[in-house]
Amino acid sequence: MKYVSFLSQHAFSALFGLFLLQLFFFWPGEMTPDSQVQYAMAVSGTYSDHHPFIMSYLWHFLDMLHKGPGLMLFFHLSLFYGALFYFMKATPEKKIFFLLVPFIPQILIYSFLIWKDVGCAFSFLFVGACLTYQTCYAQNSPLKTLPLLIILAYGTLVKFQAQYLAPLVLFWMAYVLSRNAFGKRFILNVVGVGLLFYGLLALIKVLSPPVKENHSWQYVKLYDMASIAHDTGEDIFPDFSKTPLFLMETLHQKISHQSVDELVFGKEAILVKSSDSAQMKILWNTWAKSVVTHPLLYLKHRIMNISYVLFGVPGFGPLVSLLDQHLIPGSLIYKISYGATKTVSFLLLAYFIPVILGFFYVVLGFLAWKKSVYAAPLFFLNLVGSALVVVLFFCSMAGTPRYLYLTICLVSVSHYFAYKCWKTLRTIARRI
Repeated sequence: MKYVSFLSQHAFSALFGLFLLQLFFFWPGEMTPDSQVQYAMAVSGTYSDHHPFIMSYLWHFLDMLHKGPGLMLFFHLSLFYGALFYFMKATPEKKIFFLLVPFIPQILIYSFLIWKDVGCAFSFLFVGACLTYQTCYAQNSPLKTLPLLIILAYGTLVKFQAQYLAPLVLFWMAYVLSRNAFGKRFILNVVGVGLLFYGLLALIKVLSPPVKENHSWQYVKLYDMASIAHDTGEDIFPDFSKTPLFLMETLHQKISHQSVDELVFGKEAILVKSSDSAQMKILWNTWAKSVVTHPLLYLKHRIMNISYVLFGVPGFGPLVSLLDQHLIPGSLIYKISYGATKTVSFLLLAYFIPVILGFFYVVLGFLAWKKSVYAAPLFFLNLVGSALVVVLFFCSMAGTPRYLYLTICLVSVSHYFAYKCWKTLRTIARRI
């Protein structure tokens, strides 16, 4: 208890120390093929929207100061630890809790990777932390709104699905500006904040360099149609969306509910997107017709795809490789070690449990509304996180856990708020 008390008294210093340690141990950050493509765009100054341009555009200027991914890692971690700083300010009685957040395996495993998913997650987390502090302490100065809108704009532009989440954050911002109340003032603030935010997005796009349009949304439509075609055995694709290698037999061999990649990328791709506006309209209408005609097959495909996100275990592959190197595959000790490793890894790294908690926290925050100062932050943080799950269910073209990194971050910082709300509701129930 003596050490806990000491750490609580010096929590902000400890947080800064953790920031420096993580920066030191993970410098200059880890790049994967996606981030290497984005870095290449940053270096060349030529941008396309297959990967949202804003990260590469920012990286272009950071690279002028220091070559490589180091400053992008610094930027991401600054947002992350800045968020924890404001969460700690909002909970002075238990600020030590947020010193544990960087060590949560589901957060730690991706925090050093230079990904747009990480940049989006930490941007939204920082804005959510500031709004949490403002909600708890009625700090609602309009002067503090513009910096938050700039960071929110970056987080929104850096990941496609974030455009559907930003309005929820804007509602929260308007709620804070309305002195934590709904009414006429709230409506006016929603309009004002919305105009300012979307005006800011428009300004960024006007000032940005030329960005080549790839129309990558077509991959999602082709992915859905491929699954339906696989299940029905019918060729439902427009001719222009098929490469010369297309055969229904080939589609049956390549189809996967985990990813569209085998169908549309590489020299052996059998489906191709179009850049012709008339053809894109035909593709959209064909997709819509196939979904309406076969809704259950569409939902089956979408459920199977999201299951890879929810039940996948990031980092499990390397662990299996270690077992293969040190144990005899097929032996009893190997089977026991494999089962134990998979169970522990699932509990620590899989997203299924946090996602379910996120939906529960939305309800808990709603029930505790006005009964606890932490109810509104709990509600809004997890409303955004849960909304991303819904958006990904319909819009994803790969079952990759990192796509829900934002949701995991928002749920992870919400546990203390959920505890306080649950405790308040239980106290009220006992009185009744």
